[in-house]
This record gives sequence, C-alpha cells and structure tokens, in this order.
Amino acid sequence: MSSEPLIRVLLVEDNPGDARLIAESLRDAHPAFTLRTVDRLSEIRPALAAHPCDILLLDLGLPDAQGLDSFRAVQSLAPGLPIIVLSGLSDQDIAIRAVREGAQDYLVKGRFDGDTLPRVVRFAVERRRADEALRRSEARFRAAIEASPDAFAVLEAVRDASGRIWSFTLTDMNTRAEQLLGAPLSQLAGKPLDQWCPFGNSHDSIATFSRVVETRESIEQEIATESAAGTTFTLRRVYPLADGVAVFVRDITARKRLEDQLRQTQKMEALGQLAAGIAHDFRNLIAAMQGHIANARALLTPDHPALQHLEHLQSAATQASGIAGSLLRYSARTTAEKKPVRLAAVIDQAVGILRASLPASISVHTSTPDPFIFVHADPSQLQQVVMNLALNARDAMPRGGTLSISLDRIPSSSCPDGLAQLVVKDTGVGMAEDTRTKIFEPYFTTKPRGQGTGLGLSITHGIITEHGGSIAVDSKSGQGSTFTILLPAIPAPARPEAPRHAQASVNGAANPAAPSPSRHPSSSPSQPSPSPRTALLIDPNPFIREVVASMLASMHFVVLQAADIATATRLATSADRRLDLIIAASHLPDGSGEDSILQIRRSTENHSIRGIVITTSPVDAPRAENTGALPHPFRRADLAREVDRLHP
Repeated sequence: MSSEPLIRVLLVEDNPGDARLIAESLRDAHPAFTLRTVDRLSEIRPALAAHPCDILLLDLGLPDAQGLDSFRAVQSLAPGLPIIVLSGLSDQDIAIRAVREGAQDYLVKGRFDGDTLPRVVRFAVERRRADEALRRSEARFRAAIEASPDAFAVLEAVRDASGRIWSFTLTDMNTRAEQLLGAPLSQLAGKPLDQWCPFGNSHDSIATFSRVVETRESIEQEIATESAAGTTFTLRRVYPLADGVAVFVRDITARKRLEDQLRQTQKMEALGQLAAGIAHDFRNLIAAMQGHIANARALLTPDHPALQHLEHLQSAATQASGIAGSLLRYSARTTAEKKPVRLAAVIDQAVGILRASLPASISVHTSTPDPFIFVHADPSQLQQVVMNLALNARDAMPRGGTLSISLDRIPSSSCPDGLAQLVVKDTGVGMAEDTRTKIFEPYFTTKPRGQGTGLGLSITHGIITEHGGSIAVDSKSGQGSTFTILLPAIPAPARPEAPRHAQASVNGAANPAAPSPSRHPSSSPSQPSPSPRTALLIDPNPFIREVVASMLASMHFVVLQAADIATATRLATSADRRLDLIIAASHLPDGSGEDSILQIRRSTENHSIRGIVITTSPVDAPRAENTGALPHPFRRADLAREVDRLHP
C-alpha cells in the first residue's frame, strides 16, 4: 500500500460526458485520486468550504462564466490553489493566457489520453507543494536574517566581455544593512560597489569578493574605518554563492575597546605588582636604616653633635617609609571592607603618593579645618577616588596650575552628623558642556589614543554611589573644573586616630622630634641583667635580620638567624639551648611566617615556644596559639612590648 496521500480534485465541468471521461482517467491512476464535480461557478465556494481540495480542474465554458473571466473568478475564490484549465480547440489561446496569469497548466479536451491527465495533475500538485515549501523556507530564512544583529547583503558579480569580474552589485539585504548603508535596497540595487561601499577602499573589497567567487572559499576579516567620530571596527564574513557572495558584517567596536581595556588593565596590574614589590623591598631597606639610626642614637650622649644629623635622617626615613607604605596599601588586591574612615587621613595619604608624580609647575593645596570627619567606607577605594580626580586634574593642567583639595562638613536634614563634602578643584583647561555631560560614562575619554582608558571617572562615580554618596562636576572651557563629593558622615569612633599634624608620617611611625621612648625594663641599667634567652629570627632580608637581631640582643636574647624555614628548622633542632622565642617574617621563600613557627614547634616537640610574625598587612596576622603579630615597620619599643605580652 502506498504511503503517498490522496490527491483531492475538484472538477468544474457542465458537460456530463467530459466529466465522465475525466473521472475514468483518474479512477485507476496511482497514487489515488478523489474527485468531486460541480457544474457552475457559483457552486465552487460551497464545495470548497465543505471539502477542501488540492487542485481544481476548470472548464472555461460554464453556464454562468466564460473564458478568462471564469479563471479570474476562480482565482479570487481560491487564491493559492493550483488550477488546470480545460479548453476546446477554439479557446486554446485563452487557456494559454490563463497560464500566463497563474494557471498551472492547460489541457485541450479530446486531445489527451488516459495517462496524460493524472500525470499533469500530479505534476501541478507537486510543483505547488514545492513552491509552498520554498516560500516557507525563504520566509524562515528572511526572518532569521532580519533578526540577526549582523548586517547581511547579497552581491552579484558584474563581468566584462572577457568574463573578468570588475565589480559587484547589490541584490538583497536586511534592515540592519540598510541602517549601516543609510539607504534602502531600492536606491542601491544595480549600482556598482565603488559607489556605495561603506568599508573604505572599494577596490580591496572587490578583490576580496572576487577571490571568494573564484576559490569558493569563505573569508573572515576585521576592518578598521576612520571617521570624524573615531575608529569603527567591523568583522566581515564573506561566503561564495553561484556567481556572487553573501556578506555578513558585525560592528565589533565595543568588543575591541573591551579587549584594549583588558590589555591595559593587565598591564596596569603587572605594573602595580612590580611597584608593590619594589615598595616592599624599599620599605625593608628603610626599616633597616631606621633600626641602625635608633641603635646609634641609643649609644650617644644627649649632647653629642651627631644626634641632630641622626634626627634628620630619621625624619627622612620615616617619610620615605610612609610613602612606600601608602603604595603598598594602594596596590593591595583586597576585598572592599567598609569601616569608619577619617577622610583627612585618606587625603594626606593620597597627596603623599601624588607629590612624586606631579610636576613642579603644579602646586597642591589641602584644607581640612575639621580633621575628624568620619565616613563608613573602604579606605583604599576612597584613596582611589582622590587619586583619580587628582590625576585627571594634573592632565588638565599641562602648563601648570593649582590643585586644591578641601574637606568640610555641611549640615543635612537626612543625616544627623551632616555630610562630608570633599572638593577637588583645578585651574586647568576645563570642559565644554557636551563633554561634561559624558565624563562619567564608561570608556569616554578626551585624551589621545593610548593615553586614557576612559574608566577613571566611571569607576570614581561607581565607588561614590556604592558608598551612598553623590558626585557632581562644575566646569567651563578655559575655567578649570571642580568636583564635589558628598558622603554621609558618621560619629567619630571612641578612640579616633590623631590628625596628621600630630604624627610623624602616615604610617604611624614615631615623631623623630619627640622624646625617645623609655628603654625596655629588661635593658634598664638600674635593674639586674636577666639571664639570657634564645630567639630564632627568620627573615630573608639580611638588613632586617641585622636590625632585629640588634634589638633582641639589647633585650638580652641570644639570637639565631635564618633566611628560610628549612635552615631555621635545622638550627632549632641542632641548637644546644632551648628556644624561648621565634620571630618570622610573614612571607618566606618556602612558606609563611606562621608555617615556620608551627613547623619548628613540631620539630622540637616544644609547643610552648612563643612566636611573633612580622606582618605587612592585616591578612598576614597569625591565628596560631601563643603567636603574636608585629606590624612592619616597628620600633624597638614595639618589639619589647610584644615580647613582654607573650612572656609575662
């Protein structure tokens, strides 16, 4: 049994003899046919409503319609239905005209045998089915092309008399392509490519398209187009057709900018890591210098003439250590941690870093009449805000000027402690109104290519918004710029840090002009010398080891020194003295400071050994029992206090 469906036929014929002959021709045909017959035009609509059909056989001579009018009437009644016209010899010309107007075919009565009619009917039905399938496929393809974010176009090759391709003309495109070209297909169809090519050099495009036609291989290209608005990057994919090409074009400008920003970010991250490493090593050297200065001061009498020089050295070393510490904090990759922050200290730290990068032609003025304005914020992010604004101000003053940073408290009905108002002002070139309205947009920059990421002010805006504040800018061309930041103020903590004018530096080191701290009781000459204890000092930096060892020696410790955990473990297990104290740097070549203390305790089976980890950031603080932390840099008095705390 055949799986092919029945072909449903509606015959419109008023001659019973002709209707019988047609029925006999279809009765034994394969695949099977079903036949329904009406004899008037007026009966077609009810018949189609009652029994849908696949094809209609139409006699051109009906009682209520004649000739071409009958065909046109049926066409309007059943649009899309395939029609085969039946005619006599006298109206064969009319039948041919009906085919021209859409009939599938025509047959002359009495001139076809029993096989002809089924064959013609099957062919007409299958052709209509194929046409419908093709239309559906084209509709799906058109819908997909229109929904695509890519511009799509079909171009046909134009050849000269010798067959050589000399240009291409546009034959089809989607709406996205019309937007890209700025004109509809009706205006561009038939025009040579060089009259509308949107990709710069049309000769290169013609050569590319010709190569695709000749080689039958697709091509993918990235194209950069320069215009007054900047550089636009497009990705073009070209595929071969019969005698032409299909072209897909996608705007990848945003992606290229993101790639550039990623490369710039990676470069800045590497630079930040390098700067952090240099700052860390530099700080270690400064710590060694400070230690030797302190030891030298302890050996001199109060009236010795060299003390004044040591005081100046100590002041310079303290300032240098503060700058290095600020760089380390600024470059640290830490999760945002909000806490009470004194804004004046943030400004001082940022300015301390900035002074080295600002030219002598730019003067910096800070004003913090209320040094105890606190906000709940991440200090490193606020420092980044001040840095971003100050560096933008620097770039806006290529010939020099004044950078002013002020902090004040203003009243607010919505905030009991008022608002912290931070103002960063420059006397630079200023901004036009159209620029001012865009400066907080990501990737917007007025700097030359390669000199600005377009992210600084966007990040600044994001940080301030995240902290519940606002940022505004007032600027005009030639009149400088003023950025005003408002943040909710909070009450001062119970023990606020001292303002900068009462400190020696931003890292909290002692004021070199202040009186020296009293000696540790263990080294006081009025007390008997205690019996010596043994300390194991682990630090990869020989300068640091030398200074700390000197401090420990003045506190009556016998000091064993090692640069790594392996060496320290060998010393601890082979020493003929019982260890009382282990002091280790937080980062060692073969592990952490806390690891070294735990390993030596296990190796010596002495878990009561006290330990101190010299830390460079809060994340380095140890968690082990009987283990303390000593932030770097530190003074002898700091070390003595920690030793006393662990050895009551």
